[in-house]
Amino acid sequence: MPWVFCLKKKHSSDDIFKNLEAYKDLYDLVYAVLILGEQRNYIIDNTLIELGATFGFLKNNSGKEAIANKIFEVGMANYFISKETRNNLDKQITGTLQYDIAKN
Repeated sequence: MPWVFCLKKKHSSDDIFKNLEAYKDLYDLVYAVLILGEQRNYIIDNTLIELGATFGFLKNNSGKEAIANKIFEVGMANYFISKETRNNLDKQITGTLQYDIAKN
């Protein structure tokens, strides 16, 4: 019989966002890659990239940093967008939108 593990969405997404909030530099890196569309080199010796990979947020995509999977992409994009909206900041998010992520 195969093992089946079930995680409640709330718990796993809470961990993602807590980790992003706990590590400001990681938050900024993921924001730049996901929302601003910046393409940066994936260098695992960089401790920040290593941390992102350890949390499962980042992966190496042909030598460039990328979000590890579509579920994280959509969840983090929604989080960043809702946080920007909630904080009512002057700058607008002009990069990737949820429907752009889902198509890719």
